[in-house]
Amino acid sequence: MGENSSEVTSNMHAWETMPSYWQLAHDMIEIFNKSINRYQDGSYRFPRDISEDVNFLLNFSRLDLILLLALAVGFTMLRTILSKTIFVPLGRHLKLTEESIAKLPESIWKLLYYGLIASYAFRTVISGGHNRFFQSPSSVWDGWTAEAAIPSDIYTLYVIQGGFYLHGLYALFFQDAWRKDSVMMGIHHMVTISLIWISFVCRYHNIGALVMLFHDFCDVELEFAKVNVYLKVRNGQTHRLNDILAAGSFLAMTVTWFVCRLYYFPLKVLYASSTVLLRRGFIPDYTLLNNTMLLALTAMNLFWFSQMLFLLYKILTGELQEVDDLREYDVVEKLERTSDKVTTKKID
Repeated sequence: MGENSSEVTSNMHAWETMPSYWQLAHDMIEIFNKSINRYQDGSYRFPRDISEDVNFLLNFSRLDLILLLALAVGFTMLRTILSKTIFVPLGRHLKLTEESIAKLPESIWKLLYYGLIASYAFRTVISGGHNRFFQSPSSVWDGWTAEAAIPSDIYTLYVIQGGFYLHGLYALFFQDAWRKDSVMMGIHHMVTISLIWISFVCRYHNIGALVMLFHDFCDVELEFAKVNVYLKVRNGQTHRLNDILAAGSFLAMTVTWFVCRLYYFPLKVLYASSTVLLRRGFIPDYTLLNNTMLLALTAMNLFWFSQMLFLLYKILTGELQEVDDLREYDVVEKLERTSDKVTTKKID
């Protein structure tokens, strides 16, 4: 009895071996093929089954919808109030440039949100001690049924994140600065909202909690870097400390981005949604839709990582002397003016 007990304890604390990228790619292709075959073997009847699918995916309770919409509106109002009463006055008090005063509220707002939600996601998934999705991704399917109750901590995480990304979609067009990748960001928000919706309704919430965990820490470092970029020039003087903090945070974000979004995310989340299901011999409904959204998210993560490497390249080659957001149109215009001046001097 003692030996069995120690064996169970050992298994509970064991870390699950992650697959290689090659194995993951093979399993993703296989589960896509099997998922597609379910729609081609004649058992799926058009258009009746499509109608049933739509009805199922719209299976939100009135309370869930009220909470989501209330939070979305609440986040929008809170950001507006904080921007007018604290963030903009702070920028003017510090005598920032007008461009920085306009951008600072967005980054402080996002820094506060992502800092809090990343901490809550970490507590929910890892430090709380009652979930082992990070250490053992296959456990996301333990006891799964399409009617399973969602634990209160994960439900809270879902509702808050859902409300925030609904707010984010509105803010992208009416509150945020318009950037070169704003269209891509809009697609990202819609994919994120769709993933939250699908995984909530289908009770893939354990996987969803992992997805949220791996994505929010990078945003904390990104917004911290941007805040320091905006704080760097105060009262017409450049402050070296903010420049160092911005550069350090950008480097940390680049590493965190790779580790969380390009290493852990595919080798734990995509692994759980492909390899684990193949080994267990079952494919839940809407796996094809869910995995398509997850792969879309992976593609966007790769795109933005390439932009980070491009910025690093420009800094290392001397084309840029400091960290700045190359997605912002005014930054690009400033760099072009500087480049033109340098070219003119060389000609002279």
